[in-house]
Amino acid sequence: MNSATAAVTVTADQKQSEGVRLYEEGRYEEAFVVLAAALRQSEDTPWHLWNDWSAAAFACNQMEKAEAGLKHALALNEKSVEVRANLGGLLLKLGRTAEAIPHLEVAASQSTGLHLIAIQQLLSSCRQKESSAHNPETVPENENHSSPSACTAPAAAAPEPQPHWFPDITGWFREDEALHLFTAIQLARPAKILEIGTFYGRSTATICAAIKALRRPIEFITCDLDFRSEEEFAQMSESVHRGGQARLPFQCHEAFAVGVSTLAYAHRELERHGLAGCVRFEAGDFRRVRGRFGFIFADVLHDQEEIARNLQAIVTKLDDDGILAVHDFNEENRATIRCISAELQFISKHANLGLYRIDRENRKSAKTGSRT
Repeated sequence: MNSATAAVTVTADQKQSEGVRLYEEGRYEEAFVVLAAALRQSEDTPWHLWNDWSAAAFACNQMEKAEAGLKHALALNEKSVEVRANLGGLLLKLGRTAEAIPHLEVAASQSTGLHLIAIQQLLSSCRQKESSAHNPETVPENENHSSPSACTAPAAAAPEPQPHWFPDITGWFREDEALHLFTAIQLARPAKILEIGTFYGRSTATICAAIKALRRPIEFITCDLDFRSEEEFAQMSESVHRGGQARLPFQCHEAFAVGVSTLAYAHRELERHGLAGCVRFEAGDFRRVRGRFGFIFADVLHDQEEIARNLQAIVTKLDDDGILAVHDFNEENRATIRCISAELQFISKHANLGLYRIDRENRKSAKTGSRT
């Protein structure tokens, strides 16, 4: 009886919040189940719940359900930029670029800043695919030009390589996060970039690609503790998380299996992509890196313990108006960041990547307060 009563008290809104949390942690199958339960329980299902459920369905490769959910969300709220952009991105993924373009155009017309740049890139990709599909020169001579399959074949083919995305490099960094980071660097155009947490170099490669696309000299340093064994990783993790049990992610074995450190392995991966010349590798604690930077990508703020340990030291390395990109970003971590630093002004969040800017006035106030 008590357990049944407890189950009833979990509202649809609470289930939605739990589903979003699971999604942000990359636990997509669990998120899909929880959000589906929220849909069944909700009497007047809001559009944003359909949108969240559809995002989880997309992540689980259930494209038909994702499309149906997004279309239902759009019917409930035709003005939602988020749903329009998500639906456009889904249709692009499915190769239905002609259908994607109107949704992305509406989303672009109502977006600003980094969101606008990301949507414009999706639009550009759609238009390029449409142009290729309707350009006779791209169709073999023995094809029937009037055949519908001839028009859709280029879009249905294997996806073209993306300049921001390196899925063959092991890591937890996702494609949508890579695009957000890539466009943020394009917009900020920093003179100096620091990455904290290289691992095998997937996000490092994205930053290098952004530097190459800007075609201007940018100093880029990537810093990592450079683990050489499972024991080293476990010792570090236990020290950060106050003696808690540390289990090595299976991906870490990739370097150790071939007898190299994680940073050496990352250097090898960047060389393989012709990007190693864009970055300087530094082993050790990032606090030892000298200077200040216009852009910092921090992959060492995964939870409250790491934020408390690292955030202030990171902020001191940011220029005035500098940009901080934070991986594994969620509402709990956002609240912790807000409590620790008044200098950081939140800009945006996409997937698990959050962006902040140094607020000059708050930085001045903090410095003045520390002197009084």
